[in-house]
Amino acid sequence: MLCVSRLNFVYTVLSKRKLQWFVETKRVGGWNDPRFPTIQGILRRGMTVAALREFILQQGFSMSSNTMEWDKIWTINKRIIDPIAPRYTAITRENAVTLTLSNFDGSDAVPQVVEVPLHPKNAAVGSKAITRTSKIIIEQDDARLIKDGEEVSTYAQST
Repeated sequence: MLCVSRLNFVYTVLSKRKLQWFVETKRVGGWNDPRFPTIQGILRRGMTVAALREFILQQGFSMSSNTMEWDKIWTINKRIIDPIAPRYTAITRENAVTLTLSNFDGSDAVPQVVEVPLHPKNAAVGSKAITRTSKIIIEQDDARLIKDGEEVSTYAQST
C-alpha cells in the first residue's frame, strides 16, 4: 500500500476551486501562470524538474499532511542551477551612468577586448568577450556609493 500525504505551502492557496476563480475571471494568464503554485507555474518561474523531484523525494512517505516553506524548494533549485548557470551583467538604460576612469591602462582609441569565463568556477560553461575602456557604465545606485579617488574594478568575478 502506497501512503501519500498532502503537501501544503505556507501562505499559499492550493485549492483548485479557489485558484479556478483567478483563471475564469482572467486575472491570470492560465493555469501555467508563473504566479500560480501549480507544477506548470513554478516550472515557468525557473524551477527545474530535477529540483522538484528531489524536493518531493526528500518529503518521504507519510500519512500526515506536510506544510512546507517555499524557501526549501528554491534552495534545492539554486543548488542544482548554480554550478551550470552562466553569469551575465545587465543595466537598464534608465539607471545607467557613465563613469570615467582616470588611471586606465590603455588608450580610449583602441578598447581592449578580453575573454572572461561565463561562470567563475566552471570553465566548461564557456566564455564571453568583454570590452575594457576608460568609460564604464554602472547603475546609478552603485555610482552614488563610489567616492572620488576610490579604486574601481571594471570586472569583478563573484565567488
